[in-house]
Amino acid sequence: AVEVLSAHNTVEALWLAVHGSVYDLTAFAPDHPGGVEILKECAGTDASEAYDYAGHSDEAMQTLQKYRVGVLSQAAQ
Repeated sequence: AVEVLSAHNTVEALWLAVHGSVYDLTAFAPDHPGGVEILKECAGTDASEAYDYAGHSDEAMQTLQKYRVGVLSQAAQ
């Protein structure tokens, strides 16, 4: 649910959604090539637009899949 996603909006519990999937990037955040700050800005939200705007590679999407924790409900999208 979107309420669960939005509750994970800190560096200690950093979740975000990209194209309908929810990812727990807490462990990955320190290693994010673009820095922790951009992830903090998107934490707890649907970050699809920011993800697409950044022009991530196929490799980035493969990395992201390792952190997938769920699916955002259709009503929340």
